[in-house]
Amino acid sequence: MLPTSYYFIAAFGMVSYLVLTWFLVDLLKLPYSAVWIARIVISAIGLLAGGLFLWWKAKRGVAKGDGTAAQLPSESEEMDPLFRDAETRLAASTLGHDAKVGTLPVILGIGDPGSAKTSTFVNCGAEPELIGGHVYQEGYIIPTRSVNLWFARNAVMVEAGGQVFSDGNRWNALLQRLRAARLRSLFSKKQQAPRSAVVFFDAEAFLKPGAQENATVVARRLNARLGEVSRTLGVQLPVYVIFTRCDRIPFFAEFVGNFSEDEARQVVGATVPMAFNARVGVYAEEEIRRLTSAFHDIFLGLADQRPAQLAREANAQKLPGVYEFPREFRKIRALAVQFMVDLCRPSQLQTSPYLRGFYFSGVRPVEVREVVQAPRLQPGSSRSSGATGIFSMGERGEMVEQPQQSVQMRRVPQWVFLSRLFNEVILRDQAAFQASAAGVGTDNARRLLLAAAAGLALVFGVGWTTSYFANRTLQRQVSEAVAGIGSVSGGGQDLAPLDALKRLDSLRENAELLSRYSREGAPWSLRWGLYTGDDLLPTVRRLYFSRFNQLMFGATQADLLDHLKKLPSSPGPTDEYSFTYDTLKGYLITTSHHDKSTKLFLSPLLLKRWAGQRTVDADRRLLAQKQFDFYSEELKFANPFSSENDTLAIERARKFLAQFAATERIYQFMLAEASRRNPAINYNRQFAGSAQVILNGKDVAGAFTKDGWVFMQDAIKNFERFFAGEEWVLGSQTSAALDRAKIEPELLARYQSDFTGNWRDYLKNSTVLRYASVDDAARKLGMMSNNTSYLLALFCLASVHTSASTNADIKSAFQPVQFVTPPACPDRYIEAANQNYMNSLVALQASLEQVVRAKNPSDPSVNATLQEASRAKTAARQVAQSFRIDKEGHVEQMVQKLMEDPITYVEALLGRLGPAQINGEARRFCVDFQGVVNKYPFNTSSQNDASLEEINTVFKPGSGSMWVFYEQTLKNHLVRQGSQFVSGGSDSSIRITPQFLRFFNRAAAFSDALYRSGGSQDPQLSYTLKALPAEGIQGLTLTLDGQTLKSTGAGGQQASFQWPALRTREARLAGSLGGTELGFLSYNGLWAVFRFFGDADRWQASGSGYNFEWVPRQGQSGQPMTLSTGKPLTVRYFLDMGTTAPIFQKNYLSGFQCVSQAAQ
Repeated sequence: MLPTSYYFIAAFGMVSYLVLTWFLVDLLKLPYSAVWIARIVISAIGLLAGGLFLWWKAKRGVAKGDGTAAQLPSESEEMDPLFRDAETRLAASTLGHDAKVGTLPVILGIGDPGSAKTSTFVNCGAEPELIGGHVYQEGYIIPTRSVNLWFARNAVMVEAGGQVFSDGNRWNALLQRLRAARLRSLFSKKQQAPRSAVVFFDAEAFLKPGAQENATVVARRLNARLGEVSRTLGVQLPVYVIFTRCDRIPFFAEFVGNFSEDEARQVVGATVPMAFNARVGVYAEEEIRRLTSAFHDIFLGLADQRPAQLAREANAQKLPGVYEFPREFRKIRALAVQFMVDLCRPSQLQTSPYLRGFYFSGVRPVEVREVVQAPRLQPGSSRSSGATGIFSMGERGEMVEQPQQSVQMRRVPQWVFLSRLFNEVILRDQAAFQASAAGVGTDNARRLLLAAAAGLALVFGVGWTTSYFANRTLQRQVSEAVAGIGSVSGGGQDLAPLDALKRLDSLRENAELLSRYSREGAPWSLRWGLYTGDDLLPTVRRLYFSRFNQLMFGATQADLLDHLKKLPSSPGPTDEYSFTYDTLKGYLITTSHHDKSTKLFLSPLLLKRWAGQRTVDADRRLLAQKQFDFYSEELKFANPFSSENDTLAIERARKFLAQFAATERIYQFMLAEASRRNPAINYNRQFAGSAQVILNGKDVAGAFTKDGWVFMQDAIKNFERFFAGEEWVLGSQTSAALDRAKIEPELLARYQSDFTGNWRDYLKNSTVLRYASVDDAARKLGMMSNNTSYLLALFCLASVHTSASTNADIKSAFQPVQFVTPPACPDRYIEAANQNYMNSLVALQASLEQVVRAKNPSDPSVNATLQEASRAKTAARQVAQSFRIDKEGHVEQMVQKLMEDPITYVEALLGRLGPAQINGEARRFCVDFQGVVNKYPFNTSSQNDASLEEINTVFKPGSGSMWVFYEQTLKNHLVRQGSQFVSGGSDSSIRITPQFLRFFNRAAAFSDALYRSGGSQDPQLSYTLKALPAEGIQGLTLTLDGQTLKSTGAGGQQASFQWPALRTREARLAGSLGGTELGFLSYNGLWAVFRFFGDADRWQASGSGYNFEWVPRQGQSGQPMTLSTGKPLTVRYFLDMGTTAPIFQKNYLSGFQCVSQAAQ
């Protein structure tokens, strides 16, 4: 049997297979007519294989003989052996190999602990054979630990133990194993194996206090479990209720005590008609009526037995009990009926169980004769059989003497009303079996196949839709790049302009993308039979390389050829072999030997020759490098330009190079070959994140790596192979006159010298970065002192590769790095030689963290950290005492410096900790401040006005960030003298920079001006304006924030104003020249007054205030208004702001640039 999830997985796998094969057909490059045939055939094969696989899994079961679902919860592992044993025994039986739990009828027994489930199955009369589980221990029935499985009458009876029943995970695992095999019914008319449930309930529970509430709780819990069974197995589940332990009902023993064996085997109960289609709304009412009627019929049947039983009873004391038992039985009717109604209450949304019948069973004591051999009886042990234990009817008594042999009567329990229940009722209920066999599980599987087909259609629909829009986007992107390239200018002897390179790079991105798609395949979002990139590529490629040649490559290649043509007949003393060799090699790659192209060689060469001696900015250099990189990669596949070359220039260059010493030619070829076979080493690239701590971007060529050394030693010993150099570059050469005794030592000495120089340069190019702050120092020290230390990784890299050398001088030169990190360091950096040093770095880093938390330059942790730094430096120097001296390159000094730099930088940082802390806080303040000063009035060109809330956030005394910064950080270093702040205070070791002091004084003056009242929540600014004489003006009306000053041309009138206004926020100036009043100036908004004064044409200090002059303008051209005399009309006011700074002055606030370098 296979779970539904298995079918879902299989269906998903089939759909995935169909989708995958759909596109894999494209890789076959078949003709269009054959593509669809191939897809149909491959899809049919996949569907057939999937169907056969499911059939085989259902037929054979999962691995190790387990026919249940393959992947189950971990809680179910204890059930695996039980079901595996059951499956094995069934397969080995006369039923054949097809006999499995999934193919046979299953009766699931459930109930609360103590409901006699196991005892009922054992004594059901169907002679069940235990095929899985544990029932007996030392002859006693024990509580079910997990599950028990029996086989009887071609059906499997499964008992769920209390732990399984109460544990949701175990319960679900059990249900997964009880699924019926559906594959055979999925593709045939056969029905799946039926399923039913037997619910056991202790009848004594109806006699206890609180019986109604307890029965309701149990019924609802059982209803939930039965619902899970019905839904999981996908069937309308028939439920049989057995009320066990009816012998606890009063007078049961008296009533059944004289039953004959045949009467005791009779079934007491009722099988009710199937009603799983009952309407939920009237379910309870109808079910109570139906079950009450059935229960009453049982009562009447029991009552009819009273005369016969009364006649058989010889004990007069038992006669009342015989008569009263039916009445006592009737007393549990209401509770039993309500229990069954709640037990099988249907769901309106899901498949539900239904009640098929209810029955009663109990135990009566019967006497049996047996011969006793023991001399005496032992006291009866108080052995309990637990929830499913036997009803022990034996007597307990004291030890008594017995004859040596005697016949004794012993009372044993006998189950009544049970022997024929399973045989004749439950196992023969074909109507219920057929109803459960025609479950919804098979229908769901069929729907699943239909859903898979629909899902496949959906996948293709979504795929085609996505592909259509993705291809349209690709076409639009390519079209825009093509249109943007236009006709470019540049090239020749001049470098291409930046704009032209940007447009060329945009086209390159598309050409590179399409080329990669062409070689590696486009993503699925572009394919689905709609990909258009292959049609676009030839046009884009042709256009790109045409513009690339015009802008960059044409002139660069011409320079290569020109150098070859101008070579002299023989080399001079200053001529370099490598320059001409690289030029010839590059020219050949760009023409006839494009397959030899590598980005590592050709791209840097072309970039260098393109730039020449000219200065190239970083942006253009980066764009140019991208073009040459792309060209170098594309050359491997095809040459976009002509493969014809100048043979005369090539021969001239070859003859020129042939005249160099043979050693040079051989050596250069060896290096090229070694570098081709071994990748270059770059510390920062190899160790991601190391550039945050140590900078070393030097590329050590592959010829000077560990493997490169091995290659070069062998190459030098067999240098004859390299005499001809790269033959495709140098042409045919002869080695007839080679002197091995001379050339080999020269090659070896040359290589050893270059090897040593490269690794000395590696260390020389290594720089430990300085710390920006204490936080930064603690973080970086942590990166250098842990077990993946970037500092030790730097040394380790050099140690590993220099250890390849067997030369004594090289080993001596690099002994310092090999001492600090032995060559076996890649697996573990920290060794005995560097242990003390690394421990000192860890201690220093921990001490720095205390300084970070203290946030006080005077904290004792600062001195403690300096002492740790001193100890760390001592540890570094103790390590350096073991270094050998490199007399030429002084590797020992470089290694020691690199070890001490992380410590030295801490000492330098702590020495300037005060200024660093102040500057750090200043930077944080500037971040808040910058958000305000980018708005008006601080930035007069801004269209955004600063709000009062933003002004308060920065400038408000007490809570503004400016004054919080002052109180927490600057108070000990700035002293207020009058309206100005000066450097000084309690800490004279720190000096505030003049730039910051100027900025802070201006900001403080602005704050004082706005908050002169002190307790104001918002800015308040009071000022007085006085009208000055104005020629040609009859009258003036000045309205500022709703406050008005009217004056005449003679002036003299004055008024007081306050900013900001609560309601009206505007500034308007109007005047009369003898007629109607004209509007001169008008502004609106919070800062209208500032704009009014800021647009003044002239201002100057005058006494305690300032004179402002405005020349009104008119028309779109802004021509000044003039008087009849030709003089410009001028309006004058005197502004008195008391002791407040002149914040209305034009550009007074525009110079607010926050200074983050506050101290030094």
